Amino acid sequence: MSIAEDVERLARRMDALKVEYEHYFSGRARMEPAKLRKEVQSIIARWTGQHINNTMYKFRLRNLVSRYNTLSAYWNRTLQAIEDGTFTRDHFRMEIHERERRERDEKRQRLDAIITNRGGGAQPDALYNEFLAARKECGQGDGVARQAFETFLNRQREEIQKRYGCTQVDFRVSVEGSKVRLVAKPQRSGGN
Repeated sequence: MSIAEDVERLARRMDALKVEYEHYFSGRARMEPAKLRKEVQSIIARWTGQHINNTMYKFRLRNLVSRYNTLSAYWNRTLQAIEDGTFTRDHFRMEIHERERRERDEKRQRLDAIITNRGGGAQPDALYNEFLAARKECGQGDGVARQAFETFLNRQREEIQKRYGCTQVDFRVSVEGSKVRLVAKPQRSGGN
């Protein structure tokens, strides 16, 4: 390859390498971008000690090598800090994840309490109120009209009764992730 192609390739690879390391340090990537780093090092090694006649490419290559050396020292320091367990951004990120997990658990407990207080086989009033409360807790708002809700329930009940040949269908509110759903359970003539 020519010096012009290698300098352009080196510039692109170094930009990508910088982004990949930031992803790795922030926890978005699981593995260090070692393959890309070796590729950058091989381009630099190919032109180290070579005589370059074109002053522009010589200048750009020196700048890129200098930039790589600076970034490499930063990456090595950060990798060492991670290995030693003194990398502060890891602790900060873990605290954020822990707080978010606690908030999700608390929200789930509140929703479970609402669902438990309702009891089985709820009337449409209680089910509608529970559905709205769950949507509000999940940040989905309460934009469900009561008549549309009851129409949906009746249509689902008829379809399930036809499909399973049951006489009764119990509905309950379920929260999966941040989505609120209605779960139907057909009741056969024996109670199950």
